[in-house]
Amino acid sequence: KSPIGYLPFVEVCVDFERQKEAVEIYLPKIKDPLERIEALCKLQFWEQAVEVARAMKDPSHAIYMIRRRCTNK
Repeated sequence: KSPIGYLPFVEVCVDFERQKEAVEIYLPKIKDPLERIEALCKLQFWEQAVEVARAMKDPSHAIYMIRRRCTNK
């Protein structure tokens, strides 16, 4: 288990165009819904991010977060 979480690893993978590695190795390890949404947004997986937000008890903040970051209208 990483003491800093797995979101930083996803960010580095995105920076170095290693999306497949981020999706296969690090994304499954992110359990916190908001961190998972953040990672999905960085990967530009908008629909999956919305699905995670919908599963939350109060998705309004998460949906707003996705909307602010989404580049795909």
